[in-house]
Amino acid sequence: MTATQTATVDQRATLRGIMAICLTGSLFSMGDVMAKYVTQDYPVLLAVWARYTVQMVVMSVMFLPRRPLDLIKSNRPWLQIARSGSNVVSTCLFIYAIGFLPIAEATAIGFVSPLMVVALSVPLLGEVVGIRRWTAVGVGFAGALVMIRPGFDSFNWATLLIVFTAFIYALFQIATRILSAYDKPNVTLFYTSAVGVVMMSIVVPFVWTEVPLWAWGLMAAQGVLGGLAHYFLIKAYTLAPVSIVAPYNYTQIVTSAALGFFVFGAFPDALTWVGAAIVIGSGLYVIYRETHLIRSGAAAERRAAKAD
Repeated sequence: MTATQTATVDQRATLRGIMAICLTGSLFSMGDVMAKYVTQDYPVLLAVWARYTVQMVVMSVMFLPRRPLDLIKSNRPWLQIARSGSNVVSTCLFIYAIGFLPIAEATAIGFVSPLMVVALSVPLLGEVVGIRRWTAVGVGFAGALVMIRPGFDSFNWATLLIVFTAFIYALFQIATRILSAYDKPNVTLFYTSAVGVVMMSIVVPFVWTEVPLWAWGLMAAQGVLGGLAHYFLIKAYTLAPVSIVAPYNYTQIVTSAALGFFVFGAFPDALTWVGAAIVIGSGLYVIYRETHLIRSGAAAERRAAKAD
């Protein structure tokens, strides 16, 4: 294969990766809209149980190996359980919070989570964060405050719940980073769904109620969309570099705004968009800096190898 053909293949793979990450955001947004709609009348915990149960089925069909027991063989099982448990908690809290907030606003505030990962990586992972990334984190949190507006008449307590959810999800992401060195992705995905089913099956009897078929359909659809979203997320990062596809995660805010408007008639106000733009800009800068540092380190290693 010539250099030109190789470049063409890489470009096509990158384009597919970008399309996959955009589709991932759209699927997550659609699932959130369904969750918000159905939990207006039925318990959040019941909806989350249905979501994880169906997602477990979808993920099993997609990733079930010839030897199913391989999925439960983790080198860090307790960390897998803790990570998956944090995801269950953040999912429940997020779905509860969006009952009081526009979907797009909740999604935009939730994107402070990558900035929290940078801050938490210092004490939890021992990483060194320079002044530029700390500044980006500070600016990002300022953008979140613009959206939250504490002390103003438009302040909504549910925005603080979204911030707490973002914090829990940041811990989830850090655990994911750690586990990537010990377990295969399909093992981590299995634990995510399996622990969710077990945890929610314990609590769901206490909130069980009669649910019509259409509501069960929406709850089940959440699980299907969640399973597909995780699949396309994996595909995106397989097809293209993280530094290229990660920024397209923010298209989820636009998708959430559009769906929220068409389904609920709610659209974020100007200050929400300003705050979202600040958070997005900070997040993009963090991605740029991390990519730059990784490339600089790789270049230094190559120079050292040549010197040897």
